[in-house]
This record gives sequence, C-alpha cells and structure tokens, in this order.
Amino acid sequence: MERIVVLGADAEEILNNVDLHGALPVICEDWAVGQSRSLGKGIEALGATSAAMILLGDQPYVSSAAVKRVLRARTPGGWAVRATYNGKAGHPVLIERRFFAAIRQLEGDVGARLLIDGASAGVTNVPCDDIASDIDVDCAATLEALNRGWPPYVGRVGK
Repeated sequence: MERIVVLGADAEEILNNVDLHGALPVICEDWAVGQSRSLGKGIEALGATSAAMILLGDQPYVSSAAVKRVLRARTPGGWAVRATYNGKAGHPVLIERRFFAAIRQLEGDVGARLLIDGASAGVTNVPCDDIASDIDVDCAATLEALNRGWPPYVGRVGK
C-alpha cells in the first residue's frame, strides 16, 4: 500500500521540517487553484491502485482507528466509504477507482463530496464520533489549545 502526501503552500518548508513517515511527497504547484487540484494530483500519483483513502492535513484528530473502520466497511461494487461525525460526512474517505476520472475533472476549491453525494446508492457512511474528530486545525495556537483539553479517546497530537 503506497502512501502519498500532496503538498502545496510551503511545500519546501514542510519537506525540510516534517517527518512524512515514508509517505511519498507529491508537489502540487498550482495548489492555489483550489482543493480540486491537490486531490487530482494525488489521484494521478497513485497510478493503477484500486482505491484511495483521502485524509486532510488540517484534521489531526482523525485517528488510525477511523481509517481502519472506513477500510473495513468497503464493499464490492461500492463507490465510496466515508466517516461521519454527528451525522455529517467527513474524513477519512475511501474512493474507488471508478471515481478517479471524475475527480480529475473537478475544478476550484471543491473536493469529491458532490460526486460522492450524487452516488449515494453506492456510498457507505460509517459513524466515527467515538474514535476521532473532524475538527479543522488551522494554526499552532488552536492545536495547542485543543491538546490541553481534548477528550482522551482522540489522543494528543504532536506530543
């Protein structure tokens, strides 16, 4: 199983300061176009794989347990499996290869949510509230504040 991380803004700084734990870095030069460009670049880098597990870099409380739960819910013939938090779709999201071409056609600051919502009959939603959180962390101060008081089942990031 190949792991990649798509980098855009500050890619060089990230490469010089962050341990990617063996993940292959893929640089998205036109990251400012929007999330669709980074997602497409990541899908392109995967080659002939049968599916992709998508996680966002600004959601550090998405746990490995949530990734495993989503992966276990994969079914033959399905289109996607996604975690939910309080009934709302979130990450991680497992996307089957049949979605890849459509994902590469997306434009702007959008992810695959609209495509997945449109294929609702082939989508499995997996509640992950008990093992992870989809909270976005956009700065170090927010991460530090959350680490001081976050529920223990999520764990601590950067500790």
